[in-house]
Amino acid sequence: MKINELCKKAHEISVSNGFWDGLIDTYTIPTKLALIHSEISEALEEDRIGSRKIGEELGDAVIRIVDLAEFLGIDLEKEIERKMKINEKRPFKHNKRY
Repeated sequence: MKINELCKKAHEISVSNGFWDGLIDTYTIPTKLALIHSEISEALEEDRIGSRKIGEELGDAVIRIVDLAEFLGIDLEKEIERKMKINEKRPFKHNKRY
């Protein structure tokens, strides 16, 4: 499945399961970004305790990201490709340790 198809499908599932009910207001984007952050935090905790569920939590984070991208009308596939081209041309670690 292509990334944009994944975005559409994730958003359809999210809408049909009620995760957008009552959220179409000024708090929508911050709320959704906080939920993405919470999934990353859950992945961190799974890693901390040595769990094998880190993949599941990363999957949850990606699902939330593609859901939001679809809602915002972002061509995520194009944005990822554009950003990867930028990253490819950057110097080694571009002045960072990680």
